[in-house]
Amino acid sequence: KQWYQRRVRVSRVVSYNRPTLLLGGGGYNHPNVARTWTTITANLLQIDLTNEEVPDHEHFTNYGPGFEMNIKASNIRNENDSLYLDSVISSVNKNLDLIK
Repeated sequence: KQWYQRRVRVSRVVSYNRPTLLLGGGGYNHPNVARTWTTITANLLQIDLTNEEVPDHEHFTNYGPGFEMNIKASNIRNENDSLYLDSVISSVNKNLDLIK
């Protein structure tokens, strides 16, 4: 769900038709961060990766056990509560409104 929300937000920024530089962020799970930014980039290029697998490369084994581009839910506890997430989303949306 988070990767989808990021994709929607990036699409919103790009829809302003202004020069845009996308900088990938970090995360707790490096393979999932790579999947997220690959999916966002593919979406911007109008490429569907829904049924794609991660291609073979030096760190391929880190993407197991499924090796799909889709990010599966994990057993990592989410420490972000709804109030915090709502405040972050509100802040991001306010900043996006300023650049229209």
